Amino acid sequence: MMTGFKEWKSVCDVLERGEQTIILRKGGIAEGREGFLWQHREFFLFPTTHHDHREQLKIDAFAGDEAFVKRGDGPVEIRLFAQILWSADIDNLEVAHQLEAFHVWKNEVIEQRFDYSESKGIRLALLRVFRLKSPWILENSPAFGGCRSWLDLPDPAAEFQSREAVIGDADFAAQKTQLEELLAGQGIPITKFD
Repeated sequence: MMTGFKEWKSVCDVLERGEQTIILRKGGIAEGREGFLWQHREFFLFPTTHHDHREQLKIDAFAGDEAFVKRGDGPVEIRLFAQILWSADIDNLEVAHQLEAFHVWKNEVIEQRFDYSESKGIRLALLRVFRLKSPWILENSPAFGGCRSWLDLPDPAAEFQSREAVIGDADFAAQKTQLEELLAGQGIPITKFD
């Protein structure tokens, strides 16, 4: 089995364009008492539209309505594969706000996620995102539903293993350094995924 990570289609589109390299997550109802954890180093990005609300995003990041079209119950098109380089737990809302230039969510959404549940904070991961050379089309299934982040996906055929980075090495290294310096300046440790 392969792993899928559920994320709003609009956010997947921004990741695919190389305009964002992080994911911020708190966790859904089905995540359990521990909340959300970065359980897998590599995964396919599984685009969703169920909770995808235009008003929760910086709308100037989108050129039109395509990112917000509801998928319905039809097939799911997987176009992206990701690797986590490192993660960090952000337990200071001011630091979470300083990440604003690195993502498309509005500050109110970050605050809601930060304050959700008894444990205040949000989990960040730096992703290296890859575009599949050809999209992987999966029939939708009830197994993909629910308010959870991780999914078991069938093993993809060999043609869906071929991929290319959405951002060149130099541009990615510059974004990575900028994020690491911001977190280091605030005393936030990172956990590397080797």
